[in-house]
Amino acid sequence: MQQLLDRFLALDEIGMQLKHLTLSEKDWDQVTAMLAFLQWPHCIQQVMSKDANLVLAGALPIMECFLEGWECLAEAEPRLKPLIKSGLHRAQTYYSCMDNTDA
Repeated sequence: MQQLLDRFLALDEIGMQLKHLTLSEKDWDQVTAMLAFLQWPHCIQQVMSKDANLVLAGALPIMECFLEGWECLAEAEPRLKPLIKSGLHRAQTYYSCMDNTDA
């Protein structure tokens, strides 16, 4: 993605006008970290939905995998820990509601 954006910004007059928007290496590191952060909820959504119908058969195991994945990511990416902590709080609340049902 970084190479594609850099090539676009070098193409023509419009690209040159937008050259000041080029991301630094630190910025790209943050983009990469955010992609890792967003990968987990995206994966869960893909697994739990099929043809616009919710698939519940694997809901608890996939939620457990999701929670563990984010906990590991929080350890690996300390700068994302505040975001992950907030997301984990909501996900754990939801998981507790699912776990406490008789279904």
